[in-house]
Amino acid sequence: MLRRSVIQLLASGVLFALLGGRSRALPQPAAYSFAHGVASGDPLKDAVILWTRVSGASGEPLTVRWQVARDAAMQNVVAAGVAATNAERDYTVKVDVGNLPSGARLHYRFEVGDSVSPVGATRTLPAGSMDAARFAVVSCSNYPYGYFYAYREIARRDDIEAVIHLGDYIYEYGMGEYATERAEDLDRVPDPPTELHTLSDYRRRYAQYRSDPDLQAMHAAHPVIAVWDDHEIANDGWRD
Repeated sequence: MLRRSVIQLLASGVLFALLGGRSRALPQPAAYSFAHGVASGDPLKDAVILWTRVSGASGEPLTVRWQVARDAAMQNVVAAGVAATNAERDYTVKVDVGNLPSGARLHYRFEVGDSVSPVGATRTLPAGSMDAARFAVVSCSNYPYGYFYAYREIARRDDIEAVIHLGDYIYEYGMGEYATERAEDLDRVPDPPTELHTLSDYRRRYAQYRSDPDLQAMHAAHPVIAVWDDHEIANDGWRD
């Protein structure tokens, strides 16, 4: 509960201008999309966090709609709302959805304008005790060193409660540094190609990882409980 509390702290259209008695149609805004997929995590017995990122925005603030349902067709909706995002947030959306049924397999999606995200699946924790629970456990995922086939296999499982990521979700190294020897052959050259230092650098690297289809599949299939390690924020960050 403490960890969760810390995390919580931490239209389109055609416009006509009448000029000289003639109508001139201005360009419509670029179509939005959800190129980095959807994700859920940190489940409680009555709540779960939902995440996505809107692609295609060009500086305008956005209002994103979200829904949670008992079925993948999104007909039996149990929660819904809106969330605001903008360029300062890199058009990411994170919603802490409460008042959900316990021990339930649920589905969720996002909408902005006429664009609809993929439907993700998630779970809430049971209200009482359990005889057993099964988790997938992963760590140290390095994009330029190889493919994320393990994530793909996890996405295919239907018998786990959640995925626990023990840290090093990304690596901050640049091209020519640790574990990039095969990056060009695999077409997985790190972006940006230099070591990460700025917020913009980290956003680009996270976006690259989140573009991977196997990583997206895992996030869309299961809630993830993510533990931070140094590479996510600053390599070998420590004091004394």
